[in-house]
Parts: sequence; C-alpha cells; structure tokens
Amino acid sequence: MAGHIPNTTVVLGAQFVRLVLRFYFVNTVLTFVRCRETKNAGHTIVANGKTYDFHILPSGLVNPSCTNLVGSGCVVHVPSFFKELAALEKHGLDTTDRIFVSDRAHVTLDLHTLVDGLEEVELGQGFIGTTKKGIGPTYSTKMTRSGIRMTDIFDPELFETKLRRLADGFKKRFGDLLTYDADEEIARFQDYREKLRPFVIDQIPLLKSAKEMKAPILVEGANAIMLDIDYGTYPFVTSSNTGLGGVLTGLSLGWRSIKEVIGVVKAYTTRVGSGPFPTEQLNEVGNTLQEVGREFGVTTGRRRRCGWLDLVLVKYSHDVNDYTALNLTKLDILDGFDEIKIATQYSYKGQVLESVPASNEMLANVEVKYETMPGWKTFEELPENARNYVLFIEKFVGVRIKWIGTAPLDVIKIRLQLQIHSLTDPLSHQGVTGPIYKGTLWTFKSIVRSEGITGLWKGNIPAEALYITYGAVQFSGYRFVSSYLHTLPHIPDTVESFISGAAAGTVATTVTYPLDLLRTRFAAQGTEKIYASLLASVRDITHHEGPLGFFQGLGAGVGQIVPYMGLFFAGYETLKIPLAGLDLPFGSSDATAGVLASVMAKTAVFPLDTIRKRLQVQGPMRGRYVHRNIPLYKGIAGTFRAILQREGVRGLYRGLPVSLLKAAPASAVTMWTYERAMAAMQTVAENVDG
Repeated sequence: MAGHIPNTTVVLGAQFVRLVLRFYFVNTVLTFVRCRETKNAGHTIVANGKTYDFHILPSGLVNPSCTNLVGSGCVVHVPSFFKELAALEKHGLDTTDRIFVSDRAHVTLDLHTLVDGLEEVELGQGFIGTTKKGIGPTYSTKMTRSGIRMTDIFDPELFETKLRRLADGFKKRFGDLLTYDADEEIARFQDYREKLRPFVIDQIPLLKSAKEMKAPILVEGANAIMLDIDYGTYPFVTSSNTGLGGVLTGLSLGWRSIKEVIGVVKAYTTRVGSGPFPTEQLNEVGNTLQEVGREFGVTTGRRRRCGWLDLVLVKYSHDVNDYTALNLTKLDILDGFDEIKIATQYSYKGQVLESVPASNEMLANVEVKYETMPGWKTFEELPENARNYVLFIEKFVGVRIKWIGTAPLDVIKIRLQLQIHSLTDPLSHQGVTGPIYKGTLWTFKSIVRSEGITGLWKGNIPAEALYITYGAVQFSGYRFVSSYLHTLPHIPDTVESFISGAAAGTVATTVTYPLDLLRTRFAAQGTEKIYASLLASVRDITHHEGPLGFFQGLGAGVGQIVPYMGLFFAGYETLKIPLAGLDLPFGSSDATAGVLASVMAKTAVFPLDTIRKRLQVQGPMRGRYVHRNIPLYKGIAGTFRAILQREGVRGLYRGLPVSLLKAAPASAVTMWTYERAMAAMQTVAENVDG
C-alpha cells in the first residue's frame, strides 16, 4: 500500500523466561497490545516511584495517555482480570476507558485451572512445571474448537451450553478426581456479564485506526522464545507461539506494520519449571545469580534456575525472530565475579551442533564450550570489561544492543540539569530540538540509544582527574584548618567541622574548577562532537573565551561548596559518634554517617549545583550542546531568576535523585577509607616517635 509507514515495535523475550519490559518503551507509545498468554506471564514495572505487578493486563497502563488491548491470541481469566484492575486502581492508577479485551480472545474458566493441576499430576515425574493457571487446557479447548470466547459470554444460553459440555468431557476423563460445580461458575458469570461489557470490543477497528493515525504501537510478548510451542524445548513449553509468529496470528496488525523487533536478553540465563538448561549452574555461581538477581517468578513466586549467558540459544532466538535490536538487562547482577563465562558452542557426542537441537535428550546432554572473560568489581573497571562483554554479545549474535541495564550517573545528572523545559508543561517543549529527558532511567536509555554506551562516559578523563585532585586538596585542607582551629578556645566541634569543611571545599573547588568545567562540557555533548579531544577543548576555550572561560560559574560553585562541605563535615562529625555505638559490621558506621551527611548537604545546596552547570556551558558553543536551546545566563542571581520563572522550583532540583544516588555511595567509601587512612598514619607516627 502506497505511503504505508510501519508504526509497531514488538518486544519479545529472547531466552527461556518471560521478558522484563522496561518503562522506557511503555512511556513512548499510544497503543499497547498483549498478543499471547496472560495470567501465567507476570512481570513487574516500577514507574513514578510505585511498583506494579502485571499478569493479564498490559503494562502500558502505567502511561496515562496509552490505550491498552488484550488481543485475540490471549486467554483471559475474568475474575483475575477484575482483581488485577482493582489492585492497580488501589495504587492510584486510573484505567478508565484505557483497557480493552478482544471479543475473539478465549476464556479461561476455573474449570481449566482445576484440569491444569490434574494434568500435571497425571504426567508424574515427567511433569511440565506449569503455573497451574489453566493456560494449557484453555488453548487445548481452543484448538479442539470446543472453547469459549469472550463474545460467547454475552449469549447466556450459548455460554452455559458450552461450559456444561466442557465440564462433562473433563468429568468423563478424570472422574471423581475432578471436583467442580458447573452451576456455581455459571452463576458467577451472571454477575460478570454486564460488568465486563464495556471492556470487550472488536480489536480490528481499534488497531486499524491506530495504523491509519500512524500512532506508535508496542506489542508486548509474554513468555520467551524457548517456551514457544513450536520452537521451544517441547513439551517443556507454554501452549502458544511466543515468538514473532504469535504476534502476527494473535493480532490484526500485518507484517508491514512492524518497524522494529526488540529481543530482551538477560545478561545471564534463567528458567522456571522443568526442561533442559545447558548452562545451568547448580553451584555457588547459580546461587549468587539467583540471590543477587532476586530471581523469583512474579506469578508463582518460584525460584528461577540460573546459569551463564547462553549465546547459542540467543543466536537461535534471533534466527527465529529476526531481531532488529537487543535490550540487555541486569548487567549489574554480574558485578563482583572474578570471571564470567559465555556459552558459544554446543557439541553432542563429539559432533559440533550448528544450532539448538529439537531433541530434549540431546539438549540436556550437550557439551558446552565457554568463552571466559574478566569480571568487574569496581567502578573504574566497569566501563572497559562491561563494554567488552556487551560488544562480544553483539558480535556473536550479529545484532546491535541498543539498551542496557546499568549506567554511570554523572552524565545523566548533568543532562537533566541542563534541560530547561518543564516536564509537567507540554507547551514548554515547543522549539526544543534536542532530546527530552524524563528521569534517570529515561535519560540513560536515550543516551545509549542515540550515542551508544560510550556516551555514558563522556568527560570521564577530566572527571577522574578532578576527583583525585579535589580529594587530595580537600582532605589536606580540612586537616590543616581543623588542626589550627582546634588550638583556639571556645569553638564547638560542630562549628569547627563546618568552618574546616567550607574552607577546604573553597580551595579545592577553585583549584580544580577548570577540570569540573571540562567534565560538564564533555558530558553535555550529544551526537555532535564539539571538542575533538581533551587537549583540543583546552585550546578552543582558551582561544574563544580566554583564561576566564575555564572559570565560568565559579561563583556558584564556591557558593555551593561552602555550605555543602560545611554541612557535610558538620553532619558527619556529629553523626559518626552515636553511630559508632551501634557496632555496625566492618566499621560501617563511618560509611553510614557519610551517606546521611551527603544526602542532607547535597539536597540543601542542589539549586546552586544546577546554576553552576548552566553557567558552565555558556560561551560560543552554547547552541551546539545536546540541549540546543540553552538560554544565555548572566550571573548567579540572573540564572536563579530565569530558571525559577521558566521552570519553577522543580527546575532547580532537576537531577537531584541521580545526584544523591551518585554521591551517597561515593561518600560512604570516601569516609570509610579516610578514617582508616588517618588511623594507619597515626599508628605509623606513634611507632616512629616510639
């Protein structure tokens, strides 16, 4: 069809488990669709500070502007549908006129759930490990053309006839083992019928309208490809097509509507239920992945089996679904391993296999070839080794990873602080040519998608130099000033700590300010490279702005750091004494005091931090940074008034959560190390004197 523009993004699980859908995707679409399964495929969404568990309902409900559809390929347990709606509304989520169910979707009866349990018992030791939610029996009755569809509910006579026929058939099969009252379930549906009517629609006009409007559509898969009825580890699978084929048969979209197919890949492998699992680790590695990754099923609460990342399986998944991009999740769960293994090849009885075999006997007994890569334990090691891990996956599978589940925080904080439009006022977005960031996770995703993973480390070299130099000057100055003030009479300890911290912070900020400015300017670069290198940036600033260009915003920097360091050290010295009495493990009272003092001080002075960042990107390159509409600011007071007038008080605190997330652990490590270094130096001095 001429002029047809694909507007649908499909998100599918690329391994054994159901996908974890990120809020980034949910927040960018107008129509959100479930295509397969429902009650057996649970996942958790954290949005706007609240946690929601989804099973039947599409997770697009967290976006108030999104229309949601449970498609014709799904099966629906009506009591659970209303129970889940009530739970979301209890969390303050208004779902009015935003959730619909296809009239062609099949109904899961309580009868189906009872039969599901009996069929598992019937299989004995060869049980599948289903969720016992009735999904399999519902799809079975659908395929034998004896099932009940949502539209049948509104014909009471037809509904009752079909239900009694199903009950009689299962009663003949299971006899007295099946305890079921058909009259009771029929009576319940008398109550559901009118309550359900506003939700049940013909999905075809709805999706046709969305396609004609070119409205962004996101299709949410349920279980992953290795549980697909055709391409999974049959019979240890679910009862429908969980891959791309299930999208096309479970919805009325058509292949020309699909713009992107995203495969969600966990940085390691997990599986729930029975079936072969080549890289499973029944050892300390598996236990660590399970505990640190909190691998419990949302629907059943069962512990997930865990193992190393299996790229043979992921590549097989790509061969089936033809992904355009991957979303790598939970990379941070691998923090702390000395080495990390990745499965790259299967062999069976000495013969190399080209792909995942159909035979479960073969798959359960394959010899797995692993590539071993160095792990990462500290922030400094994370970029290189983690990036190598990501690049290895991309190269092996042959698909670009566009989203990844962890991030350095400095670049994100700066991007949020430099954004001038109001997130609560859509009109303020007019004229914005740069990206629009909406919170920490959104900013992270946007940077990785448009600039790649290296975009998160822009300005890392001046930042590292800044932190090292600043720390040395700061603590040396603090010890010097506090030692002097200690000799003066009648100065309270808290006042002494405040003055010492403020004085040391002033000196350290002034000395290292050019590095701070360079860090900000590099972090503010988007896809356009403004400075070719660190040396080039020094030359350009000197040429265009002169030496004073390196000190733009210094007043705000000093104005921020004086109360910040004063409050921090005063708070720290005040808190560490009572906390020391709590006998925390590993002497962590120092770290705890550092965290609390940092949060308190950072929150108090954060508006000045935002003003400093805005002033640091003034100059001839102002219009070329990632936010191309950064205004011309003049002075601290002028910048303060401009932000307050255009963006409100919230504009002064943009980026505060990620700033606290960055500062709190840094302060904990710093103060813990500082106290032990001081103690070690004191011991050395005493030994020398002795």
